[in-house]
Order: sequence, then C-alpha cells, then structure tokens
Amino acid sequence: MDANDLEAFFKLKEKGIITEEEFEAKKREFLKGGADKAASLGIIDNYVYCVQNSFNMKGRANRPEFWFFFLANVIIFFILLVISALLDSQSLFLLQLFQIFQILPTYGVVVRRFHDLNMEAGWASVYLGPSILNLMTMFNQSYSDEFIIFTLLINLICGVLLIIFMCTKGDDGENRFGKAK
Repeated sequence: MDANDLEAFFKLKEKGIITEEEFEAKKREFLKGGADKAASLGIIDNYVYCVQNSFNMKGRANRPEFWFFFLANVIIFFILLVISALLDSQSLFLLQLFQIFQILPTYGVVVRRFHDLNMEAGWASVYLGPSILNLMTMFNQSYSDEFIIFTLLINLICGVLLIIFMCTKGDDGENRFGKAK
C-alpha cells in the first residue's frame, strides 16, 4: 500500500463507506514499522497526510510524523520568505497567510503527538496559546512594548516545552489513545 491508497481509504472514510476503525487499521498497516516506515513516506506525503488530518484529534502521531511535518513547514516558510523578499521587502502577506493556514494542521498533529505520550489534548494549548498571541500581533501593530515582550516570553517558554515534549519517545504498544505506529 502506498500514500495514494491511504488517501483513497481516507476519502472512503469521509464519505462514510468505511468506518473510522477500518481507516485506522489501514493507516496502521501503512505506517507499520514506526520510524522506518514514516521515513519512507517522504516529507511531502507526510505533510499532505497531516494537512488532510487537520481535524483528526483521535489516534496518535509518532515523532517522525510530527518532525517531518515540522520540517516541511520550515522549508515552505523559508521559500515564502524569499518570495516575499523578492516581491516587496515590506510585504509579508504570503507568510501571514501561510501561518494562518498552518494553525489547524499543526494543532491536529500536536494533539495526536501528545496522545502518543499518553497525555490529554489540553496540553496542545502549549502550541495554540502562542499561535493566537502571534496572530493578534500580526494584524495589529499598535500593541505596547510590554505586550510584545510578554508575547515573546510566552513563545519562548512554550516553544521550549513543545520541543521537550515533541522529542520525547511515545508509549510503546497501546495506550488509551490507540496503538503505537
């Protein structure tokens, strides 16, 4: 089975032709082998999978799934940064649009990553809180210096926490959120 087959099963699930459990079984089969299989997915297939599962707050995401998605986001961000610089040094519209677009897919993979650590989805607020603050400052430039410093501190603290959690090995075997990949 390849990424196209998995995408076809995802569409069948969305149409109600197969159940969530059947799709999860196919996904586990596809991702069988943990890190080795995730690495064979490739960065683009993994990115597309995470974007397609933006609203999927069930199941688990292993470290390679999260980090390949993160790497793809960084690459896209820098490509858009270069394009923005070439078009107009004052225009960051493409970057802002991309940041807005990435909030839900990133939140979904972060929730599933916390599930892999056998932690509740509420821990994903470590990502969501700073994202909301960043959006606020992105579209309103009239905040005080104190608010900007507060936002930077929150981003730093939450960023360090996220790195620690996202690097932590998930539970082996099954936990309350499903089986390991």
